This record gives sequence, C-alpha cells and structure tokens, in this order.
Amino acid sequence: MHHYLGVDIGGKDNTWMAVITEEEGKKPAVQIRLATLQEVVAQCQSENVMALAIDAQLTFSISRENGFRAGDEELRGMLSPEFRTRVASYNSLMAVPLRGTALAATVSPCVGTVIETHPTVCLLLEFGADIWPDVRAYKLRKADKKKPIPIAAAKASCQNIWNRWAERFGIEADPELVQQDGVVDATITATIAWLYHRQPERLQKLGHGPNDEVGRGPFWVVRPRLAV
Repeated sequence: MHHYLGVDIGGKDNTWMAVITEEEGKKPAVQIRLATLQEVVAQCQSENVMALAIDAQLTFSISRENGFRAGDEELRGMLSPEFRTRVASYNSLMAVPLRGTALAATVSPCVGTVIETHPTVCLLLEFGADIWPDVRAYKLRKADKKKPIPIAAAKASCQNIWNRWAERFGIEADPELVQQDGVVDATITATIAWLYHRQPERLQKLGHGPNDEVGRGPFWVVRPRLAV
C-alpha cells in the first residue's frame, strides 16, 4: 500500500495532514486530521510514504530582497491581476516557510520526494475564474473584515470546492470532514504529491532563479486548464 501526504502548514494548532492511500482496484482514499510536525514526521517514518507535498515556500534566494522567487513570479504571471495577490512573498509569511523548511529537512532521509505546492492557486488553474467566489469565501479567517463571510457560507464553499476537486481527481473521503479550509488545502496538497508519481503530465514545474537559491523543492502546481 502506498501513501501520498499533503501538509497545510499553519501554527501548532492549525496544521493539517492529508494522507492519500492507494490500493489496487480501488479509488484513492484520503484521510485528514490536525497534526503536529512531529506527527507528520512519525507518519513518514512508519509508513510507505512515496511523496510529501507541503503548502509552504521551501526555497529562498538572498538576491531577491522582496521575497518573491523566480517560481513565485512565474506563478503570478499565470494569473490575472485580481488573483495575483494569492501568491505571497516569503517575507510576508515568515513562520510558514520556517516550519515548512524544517519539516522538509527532517523527513528527507525517509521520503525521497518532497515538493512545494500552492493549493489555492491550483484551484484557480484547474477550474478557472468561476471558482473564485468559493475560493474567496472558503478561507473564513482571511475574509474581508468590512464584508464578513458567515460561517455557514464558508463551510458551503469548502464543500463546493471539495466536491469539484474530489470528482475531478476521483478521490474518496468522508464528506463530513470538510468543514474548514485547512482540510481542503491539505487534500489538494496531497493530491499534488499523488499526481507527481501517478499522473505527472497533469502538473507543471515552476522555474528556479539564480544559483543562490537554497532549500528543498521543487515547486509544482497543476497544469493550467483555463486562463485565469
């Protein structure tokens, strides 16, 4: 049995791990739960983990003072201006890249494939601009304070996104799990890890910059289906 992991990096109480398990003759099944970084490492050490994808910047370049790497700029160029702000610099995030790079380094001895991805942008690249209302709404904690999004609406958007993603990639899971954005993001991230080995033609690698870029990568997203 093979396992493909995705981790939505947050704080110590808001980091989600999704595990896609593939058994012969069955659809890929996903399990999602809150996890500490130590629990993610333990999962990688105890199971046959083929790939781990992380929703965090895993490389840095000291020559790029603004915190946008070559891959970030390429990704922003794939999006229309209204969506480009979804690609943040590592300067603005700080804790997330630090936790992500620490995790990547720790699991390297037991997981050969460790990659970076961006689940929110993957949604836009896969489904186009018509998914934007749900993408904007499902991240409740980042809602516009002037136009707060009701919890019920955020959960509905999570469910809508989940349904479309699961149908597109043939993934099975308990639908009652889908209650917040971390669950959705972790599932998308795990899907990228799974696709990397099983359907790599559906992915696109983002470019690296100058030789001073360090860390662990590479950076992969779904291959754009529609212009956004």
